[in-house]
Amino acid sequence: ELSSYKGVSLAAVLCRPPDTLAYLALQNQKACHVLFDAHPRGSLHPGAAAMVFEESVGVAAYLLHLWTVDPAALQGLSERNRTQLLSVEITPLYLGPGGGSAAGSGSG
Repeated sequence: ELSSYKGVSLAAVLCRPPDTLAYLALQNQKACHVLFDAHPRGSLHPGAAAMVFEESVGVAAYLLHLWTVDPAALQGLSERNRTQLLSVEITPLYLGPGGGSAAGSGSG
């Protein structure tokens, strides 16, 4: 859970095929959340984009918009296929207080 990293800078790789996004949370004087999306998203951004948010809720709103699945698309799928369609793999990388060098990594 990313809330356990409060006050610590971190990066994370978010994978939900076919998408892979990079997230960076910098905790200095003021929190800064950056999301890198390599894919064009129509009216959201015509090419790759790096978006800066003051609050993590902005990142969550973008991901919710991006990864919302129509419930009708899930009907008729096996539980295994629904799980694969909805799963997101998150690999956090600890950067340390204020964004120092990488001190370790994990996968989630």
